[in-house]
Amino acid sequence: MYKKFEEVLFIGPEKDYGGMGSVLEIYANYIPSFKFIASYPSFQSGRKGWENKIYASLFFLQCIFHYIYVLIFDRKIKIVHIHSASNGSFIRKSILTHIGKVLNKKVVLHIHSGNFKNYYYNAGLLKKYIIYTLKKSDKVICLSNEWLEFYSKELNLKNVIVLPNPVDTHVKTLFDYNKEKINLLFLGKVCKEKGIFDLIEFLKTNVWFQKNYIGLTIAGNGEIQKLLHIINNENLSEHIQYIGWIKAEEKNRVIQEADIYILPSYFEGVPISILECMSAGKPIIATKVGGVPSIVEANENGWLFEPGKFEQLNKIFDEIFSSKKLITKYGENSWIKAQKYKPEAIIQKLLTIYSEMLPLQSSVKEEVKNYFL
Repeated sequence: MYKKFEEVLFIGPEKDYGGMGSVLEIYANYIPSFKFIASYPSFQSGRKGWENKIYASLFFLQCIFHYIYVLIFDRKIKIVHIHSASNGSFIRKSILTHIGKVLNKKVVLHIHSGNFKNYYYNAGLLKKYIIYTLKKSDKVICLSNEWLEFYSKELNLKNVIVLPNPVDTHVKTLFDYNKEKINLLFLGKVCKEKGIFDLIEFLKTNVWFQKNYIGLTIAGNGEIQKLLHIINNENLSEHIQYIGWIKAEEKNRVIQEADIYILPSYFEGVPISILECMSAGKPIIATKVGGVPSIVEANENGWLFEPGKFEQLNKIFDEIFSSKKLITKYGENSWIKAQKYKPEAIIQKLLTIYSEMLPLQSSVKEEVKNYFL
């Protein structure tokens, strides 16, 4: 169905790195002719911080040369689809964007960052460069209508469209009502912005956590030494488990074993981790940030609270323990909601986006035409 994607080159982090990597991995699994250049390496647990920075810089330098070579010598490529976050990620991808335009390619700049608004408003002299890069792109993809409003109204961009993240459907697991302890799961970068440290501080004050009725499993990279220091020094190892950086197969197992997924972030786009847990039939507890309300509906498939207002979790946990059937009900609704984000549906929309960017003789244009026949 998608064999004529030879005209598109995808750029982004290695496919086992974070949310963007998960999205790219799904694209790779559903697009047989997937062409891809990695711009950022996956997490390296054996290196020190400064070693990772040097390695990442050299990795990106190699990416630039590889990118230029492919764009010059692969005459089939007409579109470059660049996946970006904010901060350093955006600066790196802006370089690739302008190289692509110089080499006469159409550029899709796909922004995944949930912190892009803060990044832009605190960018100082870089603001003009950010706007220039976004306007030079043929299309800017954002993840939800909430983000569309920001880019189109606040940044006055005319080339922005919405494309949700895709997610594979996982096997649903049924909640065991006989369990006394509810297992929460957090997946992602361990850092202040994700709210994980504030969540731990709150849990220490919560009566259900104190009675050992709530457990928390944490998986990801980031400020791991700080996390382990808190767990060990405050004797929380009975309640909180850090299992490290996990890849796809282990992640699926960990999701299956969880009862509720929790993401207390201060900034988000549309988190792939939430979609992954929804597709496994898990209810969600998350903050009302970015595009999260577009996939998590209060009293439907989860619970929402204001960022930083962790005291609101007291009421949420009281409600859960007073009626554990909500875990099953909301989990089932999560699974149903996740069906609209199946890869086939998202890639169909992606094909349509490409077709609008290319001349009529393009093979992608023909691919879309054939798809709908």
